[in-house]
Amino acid sequence: FRKAHPDAATTPGFTCCQSDDLSNTTSLAGARIDYLFFKPESFLVQEADLIANETAAREDGLGTIWPSDHFGVTATFQQP
Repeated sequence: FRKAHPDAATTPGFTCCQSDDLSNTTSLAGARIDYLFFKPESFLVQEADLIANETAAREDGLGTIWPSDHFGVTATFQQP
C-alpha cells in the first residue's frame, strides 16, 4: 500500500480495527496490520486500494454496520 501511496499523512491506509460488534458509526481504524507481500525485484506496484472500508445498511434497518473488523487491501502489480 505504501509503495502506491507514499504520503502517510494524506493516505494513511489504516486497515484495523472496528468494534467487536462492528456497530461503531465512525471508523476506529488506526493501525495498518494487513499487508500484501511481494518481491520488489520481481514486481512493480501499479496501484493499491482498501476495500470493505465503508459501512452498509443493516438488514434489520437499525443503522449501519461494518462488513468486517479489518479492511481488505488490493493491489495491481506489473513485472518490470
